Order: sequence, then structure tokens, then C-alpha cells
Amino acid sequence: MQSRENVGPLSPCPLRSCHRPQLPYTAAVVDEALRLYPPGANTMREARGGLELGGHAIPDGKNVMVAAYAIQRDPANWPKAEAFVPERWLPGNGDLAPTTPNAYLPFGG
Repeated sequence: MQSRENVGPLSPCPLRSCHRPQLPYTAAVVDEALRLYPPGANTMREARGGLELGGHAIPDGKNVMVAAYAIQRDPANWPKAEAFVPERWLPGNGDLAPTTPNAYLPFGG
């Protein structure tokens, strides 16, 4: 089990983000919580230059909604998409990793 003792000698200083590499399971729990409950669940982007998205033409200047909440729970992107599985973020668990690049958008991308 990870604890403050894993970070180094006890001190009155609080844990900081620089300690994250020394607490991989804690970091995995945070990443998995953000995957399932992203604070930036939806965001808007403006199409520039026009594009095709899912077979639909998006004209230049039109707004496109990016639904991170849905993307991060889509079984097409994530094995065991609805389950809380922090181990997916640890080395050696590629079978649990996202199947689509850029499928992790906890703050809306």
C-alpha cells in the first residue's frame, strides 16, 4: 500500500505534484476518477477550414461540441468502459488502455 512513507523521509511539508512519480497507484486512481467523472465533461470548439467528422461535413466557423464524458465511457474507446479500473493506467496493462488515441480528455481537451 502506498503512503507518505513511500515518498521519503517524513517532513512537515505536504505532498506535492512532484511526488506523483513515486505514487503510481495513487496517480492511477486520480486518472481513472477523472476519466469517469471529468470536470470538463463537455466543451465547444470552432471548426477551422472545414472538416469531415463521422461522415458529416462541418463547415468552417461552425461550433462543434466535444462530449468528453461520453468519449471517456465509450466501449469503442475503453475496455471495461463503465468500470472503475485504476490498473488501466499502470505499465503492463495495455489490454485495459484506450483503444483510440486521444480518448482521454478529462478537462475537455
